[in-house]
Amino acid sequence: MEHAIINELLQKIKTPYFSKLELYIVTEENIYYDKEKYMIACFYSYEKSKRLFYYKKNNNIENTFRYEIKMVRITKDTSETLLLCQEIEPCYKTITLSNILKYLKKLHAETLKLHGVNTVGYT
Repeated sequence: MEHAIINELLQKIKTPYFSKLELYIVTEENIYYDKEKYMIACFYSYEKSKRLFYYKKNNNIENTFRYEIKMVRITKDTSETLLLCQEIEPCYKTITLSNILKYLKKLHAETLKLHGVNTVGYT
């Protein structure tokens, strides 16, 4: 399934280095523990990321976590390799292409389940 997601992303990015695809990352930071912002989800649209953002924020009863939506752009090079377009600040060290693909794979599997497709055995 990961290869299918990579191929889908590569097809959406038309021109190497110039075309960019925007993704929306929801991060979580424990304000009492450290200043790292951990990626907890990735979405193709800002609207969908807002739903999780507000859900997590509204259920943060003890106010121990801070949530944010960070937009990242990806592109591809001429050899069809995905690249992050910008430098990621050190506090966002969990925002990597590997983690983005992991969350998009999870999102894709959940979408398939909603449509009644059996996802057992997908890799």
